[in-house]
Amino acid sequence: MQNHHVRPLRIRSNGLSKVDVMKKCLFLVIVIFLNSCSEKLEEVIPIEVPAPFESLRVVIDWDNTFEYGGIKYTYCATMDIDVLVYNEFNQEVTDFAAARSNCPEEFELTAAVDNGKYTIYLNAYNHLELSSFNIDPLNVPVSIFLSRNEKEHVSIIDTISTNDSIWQIRDQRPVYIEAGIITKTDIGFEWQVPGEEKVIF
Repeated sequence: MQNHHVRPLRIRSNGLSKVDVMKKCLFLVIVIFLNSCSEKLEEVIPIEVPAPFESLRVVIDWDNTFEYGGIKYTYCATMDIDVLVYNEFNQEVTDFAAARSNCPEEFELTAAVDNGKYTIYLNAYNHLELSSFNIDPLNVPVSIFLSRNEKEHVSIIDTISTNDSIWQIRDQRPVYIEAGIITKTDIGFEWQVPGEEKVIF
């Protein structure tokens, strides 16, 4: 077996002082190091960038038509439904975004909201015009559209009650009809309506 000897790096002083020689050595070391780094930088290192957390969009619509006296009307024009979203601490989390006399009403839950359960409540805030048509607001169908990324889902709620007034208070919260529960997790949302299977977004 042959022994290999590594020759030490020799730099001719050519009359230079020891300090200058040391500077020259340091310069060579830096050059060699940078050359080595540049070779490494040329290698392509794949970096996995996580996709942004998409919001859950919820639209509540009751713009269905009915006929009275041979004329077609819409529930949207004859009643107002307010929608509130409460967390587990009895706090409304949308800044009343879906309780503004719009038809349809809508709101979003973003990555900023805490993980946990959020209950959607519906209330027929104004339905006086329906009484002249002899229509029971309990039969007014409400569609809840949920969408996130490429997935969409709709649930039909037909138990809107006008007996529960927004001015009645129970447990420091207006009496609303519970439409469903949204659960926020680290990776997305879950939607659950009584009697329906859970939907994952």
